[in-house]
This record gives sequence, C-alpha cells and structure tokens, in this order.
Amino acid sequence: MYLNPFDGARAKLERAQRLISELGDEEAIFNRANPARLVVHVLANGDHILFAEYKHKPAIAISTLVADSIGNMRSALGV
Repeated sequence: MYLNPFDGARAKLERAQRLISELGDEEAIFNRANPARLVVHVLANGDHILFAEYKHKPAIAISTLVADSIGNMRSALGV
C-alpha cells in the first residue's frame, strides 16, 4: 500500500529514467561500433538537409527501451 498517492507515479518515472540511461549506454555502444557518415543535401532553394547514414541498423532491443520508457512515463500520468 502506498502512503502517498503519487508514489506509484514516481516509481514509474524513476523506472523510465533508468531505461533512458540504459538507452544512452546502448546508443554509445552502437555509435562506437557503427560510426555515422554525415551527408549534406542542398535543395534547389538553397536549404541544406543533414542526414546521418549508418551501415547497420540498431538492434531491436533499442526500440524496446524507447517504448518501455515512453510507456512508463505515459502510465505515470494515469494517477
């Protein structure tokens, strides 16, 4: 039983913070193993678009970290 009605929301937000930290770690590992190649496209109107190209796709586990952290933050709003 929670003593404060917002304890559950805080716990979900703390979990989201841990997942986001883990996501940062995974991103660093991915970038070290697979450095980006930056490509600039110049449009006819003179605007520039910068793309980061990678040789390999990130692991599917990275998308689950994103989804879980967003899910925890969203569910914290349902207090």
